[in-house]
Amino acid sequence: MTGLTLESLRGEIDRLDDQLIALLLRRAEFAAQVAPLKAQAGAPMLRPGREAEVLRRLVAKADGGFDPLALVRIWREIMSAALRVQGDFTVAVSAPENAPTCWGLARGQYGMNTPMNGAPGSAQAISQVAAGKAHVAIVPFPAVEERDPWWARLVADGSPRVVARLPVATGLEPKGGIAQGLAVADMAPEPSGDDRTLIVIETPESVSRAALARAVESAGLVLRFSAGHGGGGTAHLLEVDGFLTSDDAALARLRSALGDSARDVTVIGAYAVPLSLGEAP
Repeated sequence: MTGLTLESLRGEIDRLDDQLIALLLRRAEFAAQVAPLKAQAGAPMLRPGREAEVLRRLVAKADGGFDPLALVRIWREIMSAALRVQGDFTVAVSAPENAPTCWGLARGQYGMNTPMNGAPGSAQAISQVAAGKAHVAIVPFPAVEERDPWWARLVADGSPRVVARLPVATGLEPKGGIAQGLAVADMAPEPSGDDRTLIVIETPESVSRAALARAVESAGLVLRFSAGHGGGGTAHLLEVDGFLTSDDAALARLRSALGDSARDVTVIGAYAVPLSLGEAP
């Protein structure tokens, strides 16, 4: 554009800012109208699958014309503000003393102004969700070997489920604290179109990771991560490609492949695969 001065460009930016705030106010009005409809349908406040779909669409629409990491940060704040418009929303955060915490992950996902309660560990954060004291818990992504893993507590019927992996895009890892985590809520996970599922396999005796990997492959699944925990039998956590439910045919094939090695196979959650956007600035 020719003939534009600094002052005229600033004027154009001011007008765009006015349009942006007007659109944000209109968006907030629609978000408020969503709340009673969700309550009427018995739907949860959180929609992590839909949020992932929206972020993918917006990043693709920007097509490199706007910093994708900034775009995701902005929309996470917008989405979090919409949750607060819809009603009370509280986050429980795993924050043990003298150890890395999940505060950075929680703020990055649910905004700077969302009420958050610190918990001395992952199990306590999840307990807040189970007791109705928080809508979602933010906990560290599992380690390969843990003495008392929080995920082993999610196999019971009626337990909360993993619904999101954090951060939602590579490059948004917090500078301090835990860099990779999961969101746990009292709801069923929802598919986003590009997902992974967490499965816990309980065995009466020790089973090697190699044997588990072979069983997963024979069931037609792609294994991305595995973790183990011993004591009173053995529990194994598997992360596999795809969105699986408890009655999925792939799980039946997995049970068959494991045979007597499997005492129980439980889906404890699923989540959208994080966007690949690069490194944090």
